[in-house]
Amino acid sequence: MHYYQTTLLLPIAPGNLYTLHQGVDSLVRSTYLGEASASALRHEADAVPQYAYRAVARDYQSSIIMLRSRQPIGLTDERTREIQFNAGDVLRFQYFPCVTSKRDGRSILLDEAELPGKVIVPRLLKAGFEARSINIKGVDRLSCNKPKNSPFFLAGAHTEVEAQVVDPDAAMDAFVYGIGRKTVFGFGLMLNVEKE
Repeated sequence: MHYYQTTLLLPIAPGNLYTLHQGVDSLVRSTYLGEASASALRHEADAVPQYAYRAVARDYQSSIIMLRSRQPIGLTDERTREIQFNAGDVLRFQYFPCVTSKRDGRSILLDEAELPGKVIVPRLLKAGFEARSINIKGVDRLSCNKPKNSPFFLAGAHTEVEAQVVDPDAAMDAFVYGIGRKTVFGFGLMLNVEKE
């Protein structure tokens, strides 16, 4: 399967997930749509290719973004890559899934010991993977302040996984578009993927 990947530097502080999401989405839309990005299309979900990204802090004022898509967007230094997963392949990878859950309409964070069984394993299975081992290296609570709304936090777990591919198509989609919830905020992108 072909996919497209690029790494970007954005002058956006990594401290607020919503601001970062807005910056990435604005860049993707203006690059892909060109002059049409100022038209009525600018807010249409299907106007640009679906993508996923992972952001890390470069310093307190900028972020490094790795972005993947199935279609070319036209971003600087965008490269065509290829990956193939087969049923039975065993992979090792790292990812940063959103582990915030809902209970009675409120966001909660489960105890770290509960995360593998209640949050990560079910999402990996839905993404085409059967987990063999999960190692959580810590959980970060990140601000997601939308203008004119009450501030809230989303939590992400620094996770190392060894898993077997059980559904190759779902696994390749997960590789490009991320695993789990809140991928629009930079959660779930698979990194440092190694086949055993």
